[in-house]
Amino acid sequence: ASSGEDPCLADRLALLPEAEVVRPALAALPLAQRQVLELAYYGGMSCAAIAEEIGEPVGKVKLRLRTGLLMLREQLERGN
Repeated sequence: ASSGEDPCLADRLALLPEAEVVRPALAALPLAQRQVLELAYYGGMSCAAIAEEIGEPVGKVKLRLRTGLLMLREQLERGN
C-alpha cells in the first residue's frame, strides 16, 4: 500500500464493517465448507480451480460451496 498499490482484496474486505459479522459466522463452519468458500470469495477461484487446488472433483466442490453458503446464511440469520 505504501508504494501506491491497492492493498490485496482480502485485506480490503477485512476492513469492511460486514467482515466483523461474517468472519465469526465463517469460522463456525466445518473446515471443508469454509475452505472452498474462502478460496472462491477471497481467492477469486473458480470451482474448477478450487477442485484442482484441493484435489477433489468439481461436483464435490460445488456441493461444498452450496452447503457452505446455506450454513453461512443460517449462521448470519441467527446472529452467530
